[in-house]
Amino acid sequence: MALYTEIRDELKIRVATVTSLRVFDTWPEVPLVPCAIIMPEGGNQRVALGVFRTTFVITILLQLGRYVQAQDALDAYLSTSGASDLLGALEGDRTLAGKARTLTVGPWESYGVLNIG
Repeated sequence: MALYTEIRDELKIRVATVTSLRVFDTWPEVPLVPCAIIMPEGGNQRVALGVFRTTFVITILLQLGRYVQAQDALDAYLSTSGASDLLGALEGDRTLAGKARTLTVGPWESYGVLNIG
């Protein structure tokens, strides 16, 4: 099974296919918007039917700038087609170049303004 850094690197490659979106696989000192930041949230390890499995929970945080422009940009990233389709970019290779057994995209949350810092 792959190391977390390999999974994170492959996610960065997938997200980087989205038009006009900078991607950081670690928290940037200065996040230039628009950008996506790949952040570990948690995970678990278990054995089922004699098979050891690790599950990573990873959040992709989008920072998009001023509210009105950011809202329009966010709408495009959450679309299900087009050059800004983030979901399509992630699902374009569910094995992340063979580093993962599968990739499952969960729900999006905190749609709107988020203060950081």
